Amino acid sequence: MSDLNLNWVKQNFDENNFVFFDVGCMNMDDSIKVRQEIPRAKIYAFECSNEWYENNSKRAFDNGIHYFHAAVCHVDGTIPFNPSLTQNGHHHPDSGSIFTVNPQDNHGKIYGEPYDAKAIRLETFCKRFNVIPDFVHIDVEGAELKVFQNVGDCKPKCVWAEVVTFEHYLTGTNRGEFDQLMKDIGYNKIFDGARDSLYCLSDYKVTNY
Repeated sequence: MSDLNLNWVKQNFDENNFVFFDVGCMNMDDSIKVRQEIPRAKIYAFECSNEWYENNSKRAFDNGIHYFHAAVCHVDGTIPFNPSLTQNGHHHPDSGSIFTVNPQDNHGKIYGEPYDAKAIRLETFCKRFNVIPDFVHIDVEGAELKVFQNVGDCKPKCVWAEVVTFEHYLTGTNRGEFDQLMKDIGYNKIFDGARDSLYCLSDYKVTNY
């Protein structure tokens, strides 16, 4: 579960009209935490790993969450997905990615054979379902830049992004380039943590994080 401060979120958004996207939701813990803290939120959760499909389908139904078994990325259709199997000998399905792990920076992780996952661009999804998120929580193991290169006209007001894993995979990019992309498309960095950063549109007024 991420360290996103939901009290800050509630201070800066209308709880009665709040649309939350959890991109790379894994076991859906963060989505359910939002449901508990912001009961009237409209929550959309995305995870393409087959490992979590049954768990997430049930939890989504039980908690009124819209769940999509798909990878949000830079293409529409399908994309090869590398499933995470173990880390240091222990079962670890948490870190699957559309990118291949960097053999020089793998943190003891072992991955299985890739399989095709359904894929959709953020802009495509928003236009198809006529929805724009107020807030995106994203943890897609190094593919964050690919997602926001293709956000188009569907920019959320704020983004909480994991930014520590670009070099863990053969992404061809890094944290600094993601920061620059977010700046180029209109975001200010509000918070810069060891693992995660918070970005908000420059014309959206928020309190200090």
